[in-house]
Amino acid sequence: MDCRPLDLVSWHASEYSLLDDDLDWARSSYYRDFETIRVLYSRLSARVGTKQMLWCEKVARSEWHVFPGTPMIAWFFRVSPEYVTWINKSRWSELVHSTTEVCRRVDLTDLILLDQVYVDVSALVTLSVARRGFWKSVSVRGDGATYAARELLAHDDGK
Repeated sequence: MDCRPLDLVSWHASEYSLLDDDLDWARSSYYRDFETIRVLYSRLSARVGTKQMLWCEKVARSEWHVFPGTPMIAWFFRVSPEYVTWINKSRWSELVHSTTEVCRRVDLTDLILLDQVYVDVSALVTLSVARRGFWKSVSVRGDGATYAARELLAHDDGK
């Protein structure tokens, strides 16, 4: 397993600071809008051992999902792989769009991956670990956000 630190990004509403606040899933529109997500988050937090976990993407991903016109902050972290729980994004999407009964019964080994060798992954990182590895936040306004974030990374050494 590769032990080099990972560069991860987590997107959040612009009025929310990951450095000042604890994570409150109820503030997330995804959490409020999808009962399946509420069930899965509850099961994942029990598995990971905390509710204070961030959903992150690898910085090197070719596309990031930012909603046009929505003010967001991209939070960048450098984290040791030992603190990351890898999530199969395709399976996550299937489960989110299934039923709560399926989400309650599913074996989490279908969702949690042992390594990042798969292309289609997201990362769960405990908030306290992410704060230790925090190195930058970038405010983006939606349109052109992907370009702005990539441009920043291309001209920054990550410090």
